[in-house]
Amino acid sequence: MRYSIRLSYNGSAFNGWQIQPNATSIQEHLQIALARILHTDITVIGAGRTDSKVNAVNYTAHFDIPDNLHKNTSNLSISKPDTADFLYKINAITPREIVIHEIKKTDEDFHARFSAIEREYKYFLHKKKDPFIKSFSYYCCYNLNIEAMNEAAQKL
Repeated sequence: MRYSIRLSYNGSAFNGWQIQPNATSIQEHLQIALARILHTDITVIGAGRTDSKVNAVNYTAHFDIPDNLHKNTSNLSISKPDTADFLYKINAITPREIVIHEIKKTDEDFHARFSAIEREYKYFLHKKKDPFIKSFSYYCCYNLNIEAMNEAAQKL
């Protein structure tokens, strides 16, 4: 059975979404948490890769649970990932920088990357030095021509 995941993360502690050798990633933490709860290895597929230290809001991913796992257990927290109990458990296992908002059963042909109909990227700049937003916004002390930047962005 296929499940979709809607999650958000503060990427400051990670080297991006995708598993890579000698670096910690969001995908790695999700797969470890799911394997711990489901007692089987799980591969999580994300909507796309994010760079090191990048944050995501309402990011989409999916994973499959083997049919025999559903059939061989009466434990609802294992056989029903779309329950509040399962959501509580996975959020308790994953690092504080990762929050799972929703897990729901989806069509077998759903693919987090290829079924996406929209992606939105936001970049934040701030002109006033502020230590509390440094992880979420780039400090720029120069004068910027915002109008020209917006015009150029439209062409991208």
